[in-house]
Amino acid sequence: MRLRRFVFSAVLLSSLGFGQPARDPAAVGRNALDLLLAGKYAEFNATLTDAAKELLTTEFLRDRVGGELKGFGTLGAIGQPVFVQEGKNSNLTFPVRFSETSVNIVITLNDSLQVSAFHLHPGNRSE
Repeated sequence: MRLRRFVFSAVLLSSLGFGQPARDPAAVGRNALDLLLAGKYAEFNATLTDAAKELLTTEFLRDRVGGELKGFGTLGAIGQPVFVQEGKNSNLTFPVRFSETSVNIVITLNDSLQVSAFHLHPGNRSE
């Protein structure tokens, strides 16, 4: 009987998320950014919400986003993200230096830590 209670308790705690490491939005966002910058578009696509997958297909990422990123030159430094919580969404802005320019890449994560959007913005040249 004790063993049965223990197994039930372990299953219950597991289903509630206890005993599992907390997922850090900054780490999840950085992983998504690394996949995007490395041109691993199929893997990046797997981090997207279903709605984002409809718009950001692997082909679109490769042809449009990849082309734009290549135009920035060789990847340099990636700075620490600025984190802003907006309702259930987490916005992470990563300053990224390339040989030709600097950009801020904003990655938006939903409450399930899936990428729901990303944006490229001009960066600050004085960084």
